[in-house]
Amino acid sequence: MQVTSCPSTHLYRSRHLCLAFAAAPQPRHHVAVGTDADLIQAFADKHASFAEVPVNPTDVLVKVDGSNSWNDRDLNLLVALSANDYERIFMECTGDRLHAAVSGRCNSVA
Repeated sequence: MQVTSCPSTHLYRSRHLCLAFAAAPQPRHHVAVGTDADLIQAFADKHASFAEVPVNPTDVLVKVDGSNSWNDRDLNLLVALSANDYERIFMECTGDRLHAAVSGRCNSVA
């Protein structure tokens, strides 16, 4: 049973529980020794160690069509493509993948 306060009712029992609670060992919180600058640098180093994963523009277009959603990374990738890049993408795709790529392009500019 966890007791967080001592109610004034049932005085004997409350005092007994409060004394038991006060006598119980309190948890210790461990705090790492260092500074905020050390922590910030550690996170920056870890972030820098992650490799940028190359993204296939065709896969992005198909994902946009399938989920009808996109993020800034998707938009930045699609905006950076030239007309020749889109022509190459559309010429390489066939069937449902072509439909999804064209539809994904239309959705991302809407």
